[in-house]
Amino acid sequence: MTLKLPIATFLLGIATSVAFYELAISRDDHAPAPRAANAPRAVPVASTTPAPSHPPSASSSTRPAATGGASEIAHLREVAADMRERARIAEEQLALAEGRPVVWPREVPAAYKREAVEKQLKEFIVDRGIAKISRIECSEYPCVEVLQLSDDSPEGLHTLQASLNEMIKRYYEGPVALMIASSQSGAAGGSTASISVVPDDDEIKNRTQHRASSALNEDAP
Repeated sequence: MTLKLPIATFLLGIATSVAFYELAISRDDHAPAPRAANAPRAVPVASTTPAPSHPPSASSSTRPAATGGASEIAHLREVAADMRERARIAEEQLALAEGRPVVWPREVPAAYKREAVEKQLKEFIVDRGIAKISRIECSEYPCVEVLQLSDDSPEGLHTLQASLNEMIKRYYEGPVALMIASSQSGAAGGSTASISVVPDDDEIKNRTQHRASSALNEDAP
């Protein structure tokens, strides 16, 4: 007997009674702005005093004069270090917001593969007239699908969720999360939704949330 575990459902971008899956990004708004480097110094005008008649002594230096003093160099190094630290913080915030790309495992359950996903959606969504498939994006694991909904009302989205829950119980094993992000204006008009059945893993869910939002933005007119 196969044990079916509860399904965690996350709806993004709509007001419903089900749980939201959100990511709070900590921003370092109080980080000091980098100080500007000292303004370049004016080049002195050439002297109008006649040159001496005798040649310079052998002890005269022939090296070019330095363009900046030690204090200016130290200040520029401080500015550069500050900018590198701000860039590091920004990269960390970006990684939190987008998540890191998830490569396909060597061995993945058949239900997650593109052909299986398309078959599942046709059976539980398309054939029931709930939505049409706009595209399936599988560059990362798992696939994210964009649907064109037939019903623009909140009830239509709940009908979609109920059918997807049926689909999951029919085809998926183990703990999974159903990710749904909705938009009220798709390229073909009406409501669109990006969905994905995701293993119940925080890193994968975080990345899928970003991919789902990106998929909706790409589908917007």
